[in-house]
Formats: sequence, structure tokens, C-alpha cells
Amino acid sequence: MPYSRPSRRLCEACLLDLGTHKLLLRPHRLKGEAFQSCDYVLHSSHPLGEDEKEDACAELYADFRIEALRHVNEHYYIPRLIISAVVFLVAYLFFSLVIRDPLPMLDEIIISFALSAASFVLMRRGSRKTALFRLLCEDCLDSLTSLDETVDDSLAQAEGYIRRLGEEWSTPELARLLAEGCLPSYEGDAPAWLRRLLVDYAHREEKIYGAFLRQLAKGPDPGLEYRLRERAAQDNLDLRLLSFMYILDR
Repeated sequence: MPYSRPSRRLCEACLLDLGTHKLLLRPHRLKGEAFQSCDYVLHSSHPLGEDEKEDACAELYADFRIEALRHVNEHYYIPRLIISAVVFLVAYLFFSLVIRDPLPMLDEIIISFALSAASFVLMRRGSRKTALFRLLCEDCLDSLTSLDETVDDSLAQAEGYIRRLGEEWSTPELARLLAEGCLPSYEGDAPAWLRRLLVDYAHREEKIYGAFLRQLAKGPDPGLEYRLRERAAQDNLDLRLLSFMYILDR
């Protein structure tokens, strides 16, 4: 199937040092958005060591492979659907006309459909072996090899604010402040790329951060403090990061 190379875009990512752990914020393609190859820029609050850079590049590459595989499956969806339909038709005619001991019509349809579905699944599993997938991955590796690194003071300010939240307030106290909308103001810079990456992260972690941000936007909720504390206790919600995202979005 003819294929033209996707357009390229600047993909900004940042390594956020939260003290307890480091979080790589990276672009997230929503369903329906056009696939584009990336020229990467990695922001950080300090010069990265080789291990940090390698870990960040490995995470960016793994994420890109998932997006590239999704793109390949979308690209070949119609041809594979047509082939699966042909398999169904051929199988149905074979069982109807060739086999001497005729099968009941329902059985013929079920078997033909199963063969058709199996052919579609097998073709989909072969996506990683296509020339298109290899081309996209090689292009990504080339881009990561020439990755631009920038040390950004705005990230240091953001990290300082997030750490301050964790140092000055306990988890229950921070949950109460967040639920009441009484967080300390953020006086640092928040460039557009950082805001965009935080929005992308909320989309990526929709069931946690995205859901809580929507609840916070609705205003005071008597049960919200408890839900925040409960989710934070499960170690899959960082209240400091959620607070920072809420302050920027408010």
C-alpha cells in the first residue's frame, strides 16, 4: 500500500525531579490525532548524566514504538479488513460447494467467520515485522541520537514548589488544602511546553490525574478530601504533582 512519510513535529519532553522519584513528561497523541514523527528536545533542571539521558531516551523510544504500532495498524486496517472478508467468502464457498458432506449453514458461517477473524489477528500481530514499522522506529532512533538537551530554570522553580508542598504539609493536610482550593500560589515561570506536557500527562493518566482535576474544577466537595487521601495512600497518586497541575490550571 503506498505510504508517504508522516510530517515531523517538535516533541518537547522534560525530566521532572520530584525528590522521591523522577518523572519523564512526554507528548501524548490523543485518539484521532494525526501521527507525526518527532524531533526531540529534552528539558531538565540540571545537566543530565549519561544514565539519566539513556533512561529518558529508552522511555521515549518505548513510547514511540507504541504510537508507531498504532499508526501502522491504522494504516493497514482497510487492506486487512478486505483480505479478511475475502478469507470469509472463500471459506464459506469452500464449505458450501466443495465438501461433500454439507455442514449446516450456521456452522459454515461460524467456521468461516473464525477463519476470517484469525487471519485479521495474525496480520495485526505481524505489524512489528512490516517495513513501515521498522522505518518509523529507525527514524525515531536517529532523532533520539541527535536529541537536544536544555537546562531550564523554570523546571527548577517547578521542582522547588512541588518539593515545598511535600516538606511543609503531610499527605492528609495537603489533601485538605487541595480539596478546599487553599494551596499556596506559584510565583515561578510556567512555559507553554510545560503546561502542555502536564495536560498530556493528565490525559495519559486519565483515571487518576485527569479525573481528579475535573472534580477539583467543579468546586468544593465534602467527600473529595477523603478520596484524595485514600488514592494517595495507594501510592498511585502524587498529591504534590496534582496540586501543581491544579494551581497552573486554575
